[in-house]
Amino acid sequence: MQPVTPPPSAVPAPVALPNVPVAPAAPPVFVAATRASSTRNPKPEYPMIAKRRGWEGTVSLLVEVGSDGKPTSVKVRESSGRALLDQSALRTVKLWLFNPATRDGKPVDSTMTVSIVFKLENR
Repeated sequence: MQPVTPPPSAVPAPVALPNVPVAPAAPPVFVAATRASSTRNPKPEYPMIAKRRGWEGTVSLLVEVGSDGKPTSVKVRESSGRALLDQSALRTVKLWLFNPATRDGKPVDSTMTVSIVFKLENR
């Protein structure tokens, strides 16, 4: 048995696509970051009672950073399990200064997560 070849009129002709302009690539977005200066962004104080009781933990904070690099909101995202440690981290990070996120080279508001580790061997 021979393969059947359709007549040339049965084969569809190629369709020309309309000339659609391609959107330019989105400008790069850089996320906010903490400033490297430890004098400007000091570590939170390890509460004395927490030290005496051997309390350790990691606090995860949700920080909204304004285009000026200052935090506009700081909330506990995940608790260390100790309110005293959480409060120390909150108080301190509210005073930090960040490098703001940028879009198209201009500073913009953004949100980031900051983790603060309270570990006795580090103090």
